Parts: sequence; C-alpha cells; structure tokens
Amino acid sequence: MSTAAAIEWASASYASPLCSTYRDCVIYGLTTAKCVKMTRSQRFRGIWVDHFEGQAFIPAGSTPPQWPDSKLPPAEWRAQYERSRAATIWLDVDPEKVPPNWHRSQQRAVIDFIGRKTRYPGHYGHMGMAGHEIVVDRIISLQKCPGAAGCN
Repeated sequence: MSTAAAIEWASASYASPLCSTYRDCVIYGLTTAKCVKMTRSQRFRGIWVDHFEGQAFIPAGSTPPQWPDSKLPPAEWRAQYERSRAATIWLDVDPEKVPPNWHRSQQRAVIDFIGRKTRYPGHYGHMGMAGHEIVVDRIISLQKCPGAAGCN
C-alpha cells in the first residue's frame, strides 16, 4: 500500500488521529467509540457470549465463526484464523448498563439493544481478536439462554 493510500485509509477509518495519550509514564487508550468511526445507533438482536477476555456478539440469524482446528497445516490454520477473526464481533458493554441482578461470567445471553458498530473492519477487542466492535448504548432486554445447550 502506498503512503498516500495508507493515509487515506487511516483518515477514513479513525475518528481521532490520536487514539492514546501518555501521562505520568502511562499510556492510556481511548475507547473505540472515541477513536474510530462508528455507524449511527441502531437496534441489534442476538447472542452475547460473555467470557473473561472474550466478549462476542452473534447477530440473530447468523452462526458463530468456526475457529481453526489445531491439526490444520500452518497455512490453512492461518487462513481459517483470519476468516474467523474478521467475522467475530466484539461487544463492548458498560457494566453500568447491565441490570443490577445480572452476573457477568462465563455465560451466553439473548440480548436486544441499541448500539453503534465500527464502520470499518480492523482489530478490535481483547488482543485484536475481532474484526468489528459494537458499543452498547442501551439494553432493551437481556435474558440468560435457556438450558445447558441454549443459544448454540
């Protein structure tokens, strides 16, 4: 990619040219919504996979990406990993927006909410493991998945 093309891509993708600050010998990152361009608020429905260091959203009517099997040859593993990472959506949920009786930990839930999605693909979430991110602005409903095999 040429320098001009890289600058054009960066200016189209990022809302702020500076996505972190440095104070008192510490680097502070801005939230995704302050750093990259987001879509307008819209309604989303689907499954929230709430795990330690692994927030994911599976939109209603879609299936989760298939992460690669460790037995694949390296080139095939890497290609499958990139397809899965690009298809994953990180769900950014402020703990204050979650109902007070909700226990966040290793569970799946049916969620209906208003939020904003990153406009352009990239590396979002924990260690850049998602191709997009959605910031939850308001939760409309949140229910645990029914049964042990619910929401698969």
